[in-house]
Amino acid sequence: VCLPLQPLISKLQKGEYRSEDVVKAYIFSAVQLHKRYNCLADVCFSEAISTAQKLDQIFAQSGPTGPLHGLPISIKESIFLQGTDSTLGITKFLFTPTHDGSISKTLKSLGAIPFVKSNVPQTLMAIECSNPIYGETVNPWNTKRTPGGSSGGEAVLVCGGGTPIGVGTDIGGSCRIPAHFTGITGFKPSCDRSFHSG
Repeated sequence: VCLPLQPLISKLQKGEYRSEDVVKAYIFSAVQLHKRYNCLADVCFSEAISTAQKLDQIFAQSGPTGPLHGLPISIKESIFLQGTDSTLGITKFLFTPTHDGSISKTLKSLGAIPFVKSNVPQTLMAIECSNPIYGETVNPWNTKRTPGGSSGGEAVLVCGGGTPIGVGTDIGGSCRIPAHFTGITGFKPSCDRSFHSG
């Protein structure tokens, strides 16, 4: 999978690519990256494929459902996504599936399809990416180094082509540091430009 984001969105909007095919391609790519770098915390492959199939049916009848129609997207483990844990790497929060938070609801309403959640450091308060639940994520450029944190799993997925775009969080560098460590672009919006919950 090596198509830049804008052309991929365009092909999904025009129906040149089926959402189901794109989702399956990124699932394959994300799994391959995880085997090498341990970047995933949770997966929702069945739900993502089912959603993609529904969106393909809707597209055939009435066109795209939104500006991100059928686009697979990865989400940082700490962000609430229906039916998945958001533990922050803390065992106390295991096996307590969450609801869709503001970010997930908005992405879904725009037509995006969350398909994986990425690894984080415990409590998100570190510039590395390791916790006692999911283990250590390593840098794809040098596996003896960290991809940074706390959005380290996201950085590995984006850097390695395991997702066309990822959603992290950033207060003190949690997107910017992993972006720097892995050679990708990280974006921190200014205050009150994005959601404060979920």
